[in-house]
Formats: sequence, C-alpha cells, structure tokens
Amino acid sequence: MARIKKYWKMETTNVNEKSIVQIMHAIKNFIRNYKTHHSKLEKNESIFSEDSFVEMDSGGVQLFDDDALSLTESSKVCNCNKSVEKNSGFQSLPFECKFKVFSYLNPVDRASCERVCTDWREVITSRTLWSEVHFSSLFTTSLLENKSRAHSDAELMTHSDNESSEGSVLQKLNFERKKMELEFNYEVYKSRIVSFVNYLKVLKPCLKALSFSFDIGDSKDNWGNLIKGLIDFSEVKNLRKASLNWKETPAKPFILQDGSNTWSNSNYSDLIYKHRRRQRSFISFFDHFTSKVSNLEYLSMPFDWSVSSVSSLCKLGHSLKELVLEEYFVPQQCVQNLLNQLLSSLINLEKLTLSLVLGSGPGVIFYELSSQSLKYLDISRCQGLSLIKVNMPNLEELYMNNQFFHCQSHTGSEGNLFTEQRRVQPLTKSLSSAPSSSTSAAPPRPPLRSHSSSPTLPPLSSSLPDGMESPCLFSFPALQSSQTSSPTRRRHSDQPQLLPLSTSSSSSSSSTPCLYKVLLKGAPNLKKLNTYLMKYNEDDYEDGTSHCYNSSLNSVLQETCTCLLHSKPIC
Repeated sequence: MARIKKYWKMETTNVNEKSIVQIMHAIKNFIRNYKTHHSKLEKNESIFSEDSFVEMDSGGVQLFDDDALSLTESSKVCNCNKSVEKNSGFQSLPFECKFKVFSYLNPVDRASCERVCTDWREVITSRTLWSEVHFSSLFTTSLLENKSRAHSDAELMTHSDNESSEGSVLQKLNFERKKMELEFNYEVYKSRIVSFVNYLKVLKPCLKALSFSFDIGDSKDNWGNLIKGLIDFSEVKNLRKASLNWKETPAKPFILQDGSNTWSNSNYSDLIYKHRRRQRSFISFFDHFTSKVSNLEYLSMPFDWSVSSVSSLCKLGHSLKELVLEEYFVPQQCVQNLLNQLLSSLINLEKLTLSLVLGSGPGVIFYELSSQSLKYLDISRCQGLSLIKVNMPNLEELYMNNQFFHCQSHTGSEGNLFTEQRRVQPLTKSLSSAPSSSTSAAPPRPPLRSHSSSPTLPPLSSSLPDGMESPCLFSFPALQSSQTSSPTRRRHSDQPQLLPLSTSSSSSSSSTPCLYKVLLKGAPNLKKLNTYLMKYNEDDYEDGTSHCYNSSLNSVLQETCTCLLHSKPIC
C-alpha cells in the first residue's frame, strides 16, 4: 500500500484517465473481497476515491499500471486458494457429481446427510433425486429378522409336548412377549413409512420407478390411501417402472390369535372375505393409478382378471413394453375374450409373463393367443393352461409346461380326487352332459361373493376357441362345506354356476394338435422353446422326415405339449 501511495503523489503532465479508472475499480474490488478478512485494508480504501488522483508522467502511470495489474492477478489466485481451502474435497465437486453420489444412498442415509450443511440439503431435497422409490426394501431388514426369530419361537411353542404345567405357562408368556415385540416393531415400521411418504409429499418427487408390497385391502393400516396420496402429490408423467404387490405386506407378522397352527371354517371364511375386500380395493386403486400414469413401460403385479381391471390395464396400451401378471385367486378363471382384449390393446408389448392356476381338473384348458408385437412369452408358471392356436409372427422365446391343477382330497383320505390313470388331455364335455348322479360328481360350487364393482362373468363357452366345448371345472368338497356353512354372509349373483364334469378315457385327445405344429404355423420366427433352440427344418427330426422328432425336441415337447403323443400319464 505504501508503494501505491508513492505513485499516487507523483506529478505528471500526460494522464491516461481511462486506464486510471479501470485500475481504481480493480483495486476496489480486491479490497471489497478481502476487507472482512483483512481489516487493515478498510482504512486505506478512501485513498482510491476519484478526487485523490493527481497527474503523473507517462512513466509513473506505466509503473502504476504494472503494479496494479500484478496486484489484481495475485488477488485472483488468493481468492481461488481461499475457495479451495473453504470447499476442499467433496465440497469442491459440482452439483451434478454430488447428485450422482447421493443417488446411490438409501433413504435413511440421505436423511442423515441432509442435516450436514445447507449445500448438501440443497442437493438431497432435489425432486429428481427421489426418482426411484422402493418401499419393498425400506426399513425391512431388521424387521424381517425379528419376525423370523419370533415365528420360530412360536412354532417351537405350538409343537412342544409332554411339558410340565409350569413350563407351559412360561412358554405361553414367552410367546406373548414375542408377539408384542413383533407388533411393536410393525408399528414402528408403519410410522416410518408414513413419515417417509409425508416427506416425499413435501418434495413432490419426479417418479421414474415405484415398488411396494402392501396389503391395500387392510383397512386398519390404510396402505391403499397412503400410496394414492403419494401418486397425487408426485410427478408421475415420467414413471417408467412399477412393481405393485397389493395382496400382502411381508413385513406384517401373522400369528393366529389363539396361537394355534390349525385352521377352522371361520378362519377360511374370513380369508375369503378379506380376498374379496382386497380385490375391490385393488380395482379402485388400479383405476386411479392408470388414470395418472401414461408412460409406464414395465409393470409387475398380481392380477384378478376382472373386466374392470382389464379395462384399466388397457389404458397403458401405447406405452407398456413388459408385463408380469401373477396369480391372485387359486384356482382362478381367465376368460378368453378378456385375454384377447388385453393383447389387442397392448400394441407395443414385447415381453409377457403370466402366472395362472386354472381349475382344470386332470387336464388343461386351451387358449388362443394373438399379438403382433410380442417377442417373449413365459407361461411356465401357469397350471391347467395350454395353447391350441397362436398368432405371434414376432415371437422369439416361449416358456411353458403342461401341468394341471391337481387338487388334494379334503374328505379325510390322503388320496387324490382323481385316481384313475389317465393322460393329460383336453376335457371337452359340455355342461349339458354333466352326470346327474351324486356319486359321480361333487355338488356345484356356490357363487362367489359379489360386489358392485365386480363384473358378471360371461358363459364358459366364450372362454374357449370356436368349435371347442366347455372345459372341465370342479369344486373342492371341504371348501364347499365351509362356504355353505354361513349362507347369510353371501349373496347370490347372476354369475353362472360352474358344475363339475367327469372325464372319460375316450376323450378325443387324439384331435389335439401337437404344440410343435401350432408354433410352426403361428410363430414362424420362434427361436427358443424352453431350453430347445427351434429350427423349423429337418434338424428338428430324427431322420430328416416329419415322422419322429429328435430326442432334445421330444423331451421338451413332453414337458409342454398336451397331445396324445407327448402327454404323460397321471395317477
């Protein structure tokens, strides 16, 4: 500063006023940046006022110019060093880098980091950082460990015998303690989920992925309304992936109130009632969900195959590319025209995975599948389903089996309901040919609980391809007794009653086309059937002719085909 004052007092005849003004502003900026840290500079700021300038010769101006410029350059270096010293390491990273780092943290760790400083809080509270919300893996690790431990203790208690009365009392007390521990942990879990949802509502996140495992039919926990509120307060136009497990809450402990490990008719009736109530809740929730989401590409969920649910799913026809539909009821009914409606609406669907358990008896129910866009089809987890006709020109991979839903007898014996040795074959008897003898058929299944949003099912004949008769459907004796035991809790609907039909060894299974020929005609671009790489030429045959398939293909067809040549005998 003394050197600057010296230049200031020098006299000159030629003044470069513009240069002096620029130097003055540069020095003022330097002092303004550092006066808080260097208080001595404050008292020297007044010497740079405009009236303090005096004339200097050209040599003095040049020296002053050089010194002032060197001073401003050093100020930039000092300012940079101070900034690095203040924001060293992670703080010196740009916003995008911090955003990427925080995106790898789970919600709990993000909440902890948010309290560190305002800079971190600004990044963490960004709407786009919370683009993926997965409730399925949130706060569940320690909870499930405690749940498994408590259930093991409860199982030991219910199976222990020959214990003294004192030991039995202690075991019951221990059981109650474990039960209270589970209930307390679950309440803590619920409070955390609710707090997290409320936090997200404030942020209004831009969701791209959403997954949850909540029983939306549980009126006490109210999970359905909680997820609805999150969807309403979030930006969901860019939601691409959704996994909606709406039929159960894995984190919730399940222990019967009396500590028993057996079931009664009342338990079963309550279970059926909860299933129906949950289905009604799902129909309402899914209609709301599809009305908000328009660009979903991946969807996985249990499905009830009602008319309302299929109509809601068809709203995603232009965006959905991968669909996974799991079973909800066991057994479950899937009507052919609903399946046609779904596949025709999903015009961009490329991958489809179905899981259905059809009440087919010792046979299968045939379906037609038609899709111009489907490339991958997995029906290997279906039971009682087979293909009689396909129209999938772009299909490349197919996974399936020829399993049927073989129920167990609940009449006290451990044998199967169907003991006569038969092959897996289509059951083509019509309802009018049902036997009238009570010894040859079980009583008809009572209609299911009806509700306002549950549609009327069409006749069974509409669920089959043209020219085929109704399939065999049967009922469960033990389940019928429990259903009819409380008729006051059920209302008759206009749904057709499904009568059980007996089978005959003379059924026309020989008319069932081989799956290979069905695929050859309807899926010409198929490359893989289960583990076999399709050729559609002489390589698929043993001797190059169309009389005998090679061993690899024949083995796969025995697992998938229901024709007389490849179906396996059953006992």
